[in-house]
Amino acid sequence: MAIIVPLEYMEGYLLPVASEATLLFMLGVVLGSFLNVVALNFDDTGGWLRRRHSACPHCQARLHWFELIPLVSYLALMGRCRSCKKPIARSYFWIELVMGLATTGLYLTFYPLYTWWQLIGAVVILSLWMVALLYDARTMMLSDKMLWLTLILALLWRSTFGGMYLVNSLVSAGVAALVLLVIRYAGTVVAKQEAMGAYDALVGAVVGAVVGWPYVIITLFLSFVIGSVYGVVGAWRRKVTIKKSEVPFAPALLVGGYLTWIFGVSVYNWYMGLLL
Repeated sequence: MAIIVPLEYMEGYLLPVASEATLLFMLGVVLGSFLNVVALNFDDTGGWLRRRHSACPHCQARLHWFELIPLVSYLALMGRCRSCKKPIARSYFWIELVMGLATTGLYLTFYPLYTWWQLIGAVVILSLWMVALLYDARTMMLSDKMLWLTLILALLWRSTFGGMYLVNSLVSAGVAALVLLVIRYAGTVVAKQEAMGAYDALVGAVVGAVVGWPYVIITLFLSFVIGSVYGVVGAWRRKVTIKKSEVPFAPALLVGGYLTWIFGVSVYNWYMGLLL
């Protein structure tokens, strides 16, 4: 009979797993707050950040430290600015929460497969993914500089697992980029308009480098499903046709990539079990 050890008693890297998971959640929440500000103020044309101080988007009142505590401040202020009382976008709260959960998900999924330093590297890559996701979702633009940096870091990170992992990542990144480039050019010819963003193939390479082969196939499948659902819902809300609705595809790729990162091996093994 299997003995189930409670999470709080499982040995982590330095502390019990429950304690480390809580700390990783708190770190993720703080990162989510910071990355949201980075994405809001990111400027790829001249510098990396345009504004230095956090302020209310309505009255421009500078926010004090107690108004910047992730999750807590939003709940304490009931989602409104302390100065002008106008509502604060709910996205601030949800981005912080999602980043906290995503960071914790990496830890709980890959402990003890990752070393402590590999886990830190994974969180850094996840953070860069979040900035790219938010920036593209809000502006329909991507930064090639940041994507190339993320791709290089992803390949270096994968190389820490061994040379074969690096080769696997290169193959996976190449396949993802090639598939998306073919879809982009074929779609452009058929639709007679740009069918996909110029840097979406680079995003695919970034995601492919992390999830590896053959799991990148799952990422591409999930991405098109997520992008299609988002496009249909967005078109319905704006009361326009799908053809006239522009959908940022990079967020779908990154969300699909994260889901594959966490569940890809299980999904792949389940699918292969059906075939055998």
